Amino acid sequence: MDGDSPTAKMIAVQVKATESASYSGETDAGFSYRVRASDFDYWRGSNLPVILVLYRLSDDTFFWKSLENLVGEAERTLQFDKALDVLDGPAKDHLAALTVAKQGHGYYVPPLGGGEDAIINMLPLRLPNEIFVAQTQLTTQKALARMNKAQEGRRYDWMIDETSLWTFCDPLTTTVRDLVERDQVEKIETDFLARHDAVDQ
Repeated sequence: MDGDSPTAKMIAVQVKATESASYSGETDAGFSYRVRASDFDYWRGSNLPVILVLYRLSDDTFFWKSLENLVGEAERTLQFDKALDVLDGPAKDHLAALTVAKQGHGYYVPPLGGGEDAIINMLPLRLPNEIFVAQTQLTTQKALARMNKAQEGRRYDWMIDETSLWTFCDPLTTTVRDLVERDQVEKIETDFLARHDAVDQ
């Protein structure tokens, strides 16, 4: 993005975060950082410009370096200047300079290997205490067709698995009641399924 305008220019970003640890050889002026061999090999397979971003929570600092010049084992150690390599507003022009069109046919990012552990806290999720399962004679397609014809209160927060309809709402209190056999509704504690030892459950 350039302000509010998309530019269709791509940069790949490898983010490394730490709580409060010091970087290698850190002084008031700078520090060094050695790129992991696995990260180096992974990004070398992409034709996107790649930057490494280091974030430290304790002092809320962001530093960045382009990985464009990493061509061999000897170059995996990067030298960071705390004054010049800050990831902030003025860095925009330097980032834009990395997106100059390159030879090739489109962008390529290699498929992920084993992946990395991550903590995602952007969206809280709270499951209801109960889940409902009811017998149905309808296929998913027929159930959708019936729901689409409902005059009001249409709901699509359900799924059909063979002859069972599953939903987080009581089907007898909503228009979903028209999809199920009304005397065949069972209420189950969500934890019973979510924490069940049996894989099938």
